[in-house]
Amino acid sequence: NKMIQWFVVITLVFSSLSLVESCSSSKVIYSCGVTKNMQNPGSIQPDLCSHIILSKFDVYVGNLHGDFYADILQYLIPTAMNKELYSMKKKNKKLKILFEVHLSDEEPKNKKELQCYKNMDEFFTALWNFYPVDGIVVDSSSVHQDKVDKLFAHLSQQVKGKGKTMWLRGHYQDNSLNPSCRNYNESFDHVIMEMKKTPIIKTDENSFGSELDDIVQKWTKLGFSKTQMIMEYSMQPMAYEIDDTIDSNTVRIKETSGTQNNKGDQFQKDVQKVSEDDRLTDRMNVVLKNSTNILIINDERTTANKVLYLSEKHDLHNFHIFGFDEDFRRMREFYTIKGLIETELL
Repeated sequence: NKMIQWFVVITLVFSSLSLVESCSSSKVIYSCGVTKNMQNPGSIQPDLCSHIILSKFDVYVGNLHGDFYADILQYLIPTAMNKELYSMKKKNKKLKILFEVHLSDEEPKNKKELQCYKNMDEFFTALWNFYPVDGIVVDSSSVHQDKVDKLFAHLSQQVKGKGKTMWLRGHYQDNSLNPSCRNYNESFDHVIMEMKKTPIIKTDENSFGSELDDIVQKWTKLGFSKTQMIMEYSMQPMAYEIDDTIDSNTVRIKETSGTQNNKGDQFQKDVQKVSEDDRLTDRMNVVLKNSTNILIINDERTTANKVLYLSEKHDLHNFHIFGFDEDFRRMREFYTIKGLIETELL
């Protein structure tokens, strides 16, 4: 259906990393796959997955994107995808399937007014009835504090009342969450903490650490424990144009210049502007930089260093790593070669 875009993020959980021996007792949530069109769900290999996150539905507070609720059963019916999901669960008894739902109080133009809570309840009731769903990931862009607090409380009752799990996608610059409200940790089982989107790039080893310190502090103030926190970062290369050079270790990048699609033409053009001769590798990132462009990459070494930092300094043992392409063969080879061994699922 044109009104719904289905994508999948494959999440795997490991409790040991042989390339990071001192973290052998850590639990690592590992996500692979850029995006995969759900027209071909059979290509997913459930033996590699602990969680599959499907996204996204756009649900508006008070309104709804499109005529989605005109006939809710028109969209949430047992389909070929539904059969595939059941098949995956049969192959992997511990597999968890989560639907990522985007909630917003921005009113779409030319859309019907709806009784939001009633319709939202109908939506989730149909979701539980028709799909083997274990929970949801809430991605909220609400701008009204009173609305988001009430919405989360209502949604938590609806979801957990059915024995489902509820995660929060935590945007770094989300100002709609009130630090004085200490019940977010009760509404959500986990928060996926996104990295800061910053126009400053430092090429020293402390850049990742200081950024992480800020993120952990933010979600601690919102009441989340370390066991609830899931730190997210990308294995996907990022290419930027340099706006200004501040000193030998710091540059300011153009905020509109970031390109992430490693198959896109613009990304290829940006990559061609830097070379191995421009390598400025630190503990946390592989950085290729010249006078006009900068390319930031993660590899197995920098990934291991980030896991070490998070575990040792912050006692944080949940990680959400994404950015592999949709080639499951490459995904399997990566953690097999690097000794990533699946031992436990959430």
